Amino acid sequence: MGMVLLVVKGLTIILNTIITLAALVMLGFGALLKFGTEMLSGYMVPLMKTLPTGHSTDAWTLFNSTAIVFMTLGSICLVLGGIGCSAVLCPSRVAVLIYIVAVVVVMTGEISIALLLYTTDTGDNLKSSLRADLVAHYAGDDSQDKQSKAWNYIFVQFDCCGVTNYLDLKAAINWNGKKTVNGTEFTMKTPTACCKVTGVYPGYDPPSDVYCDITPTDDNSYYMKGCYEKVKKYLFDYSLIIIAGGGGMISIEIVSLVLAVVIFRSLRKKVRPI
Repeated sequence: MGMVLLVVKGLTIILNTIITLAALVMLGFGALLKFGTEMLSGYMVPLMKTLPTGHSTDAWTLFNSTAIVFMTLGSICLVLGGIGCSAVLCPSRVAVLIYIVAVVVVMTGEISIALLLYTTDTGDNLKSSLRADLVAHYAGDDSQDKQSKAWNYIFVQFDCCGVTNYLDLKAAINWNGKKTVNGTEFTMKTPTACCKVTGVYPGYDPPSDVYCDITPTDDNSYYMKGCYEKVKKYLFDYSLIIIAGGGGMISIEIVSLVLAVVIFRSLRKKVRPI
């Protein structure tokens, strides 16, 4: 039994070291999600705040809360790893019990986040919300309106146009759709942001074909590629990363929890009645 307990303690230390390293990753990813992504701190913010999730919140609030929770749980797991190692190196029923309770609390938080993201609605409600925002707010390439900038960012960075395709822009009530080339005024079929360009928004290079927004083709424009599927995939990919990361942490924590219970029970057996 002594050898078995020694092995259990060794495994627990290894697992808690892994938890500590994973906690640093969680903390870093949460900070990156919060401060380093366009959807939470860049051009996409105004649009994200209008998108439904199937819960009683918008997409920005959901992902922003997730980032904050990830940073919080990452910080807790750092402490948790230290407590776990201390509880093994200096065995104490109280310390091990605190560790067990803390692991259960952290796991509950991680499971809650995973379930929220897994059940996020990216179907017809998302599509209709995107179209409603485009129709109501989009005002063209040069507009300083935050919603228009969000759309222009998506057009350039996601290589798409409109929600289903460029025809959605015909209903945009604030888009003039006029352009002058060599003194002649033309009616644009798409914003210039829908053309095939190089560079990153807003500093992308002008399109090589100056008529790409007047007579768009598959060679000079993304006019037939809608943004709905691109935005949907963007949200799904981030959700998948978060769920996978949380799932990995939960797996490690479950094994660590089982080993902690074994240690706790072994300490209880050492208690002798007076």
